[in-house]
Amino acid sequence: MSILQDELENNIKKLPEELKKYIYEEYIETQLFYDKFKDALDSKESKSLNIVNIHPFIPIILAKPKYIKCLLLKLYCFETIYNDHKIKKQKTFVLMNNGQSFAQCILMYLYH
Repeated sequence: MSILQDELENNIKKLPEELKKYIYEEYIETQLFYDKFKDALDSKESKSLNIVNIHPFIPIILAKPKYIKCLLLKLYCFETIYNDHKIKKQKTFVLMNNGQSFAQCILMYLYH
């Protein structure tokens, strides 16, 4: 290992446990979740406008403010879809439930 790597690891070990937990939950966990969601968005099914891979993520996203905040920053269409479906309670695809409509809107914005 390099000297910088060793120094970084030593500094991390010295951090209080509460801070380590906070960093993990607020940054690392959120990034890992986003990476999985991005993989689902980039899937062949999603590019074919099939919600099968992203639909399971929607209730998880909507239940965690940190995931909402992350997607507001990383997914250009998320704010509009979130405002319509969650704030205004106006789904776009009326024959689908709210989660399905939310997922379908994301795919339509990205791939239609």
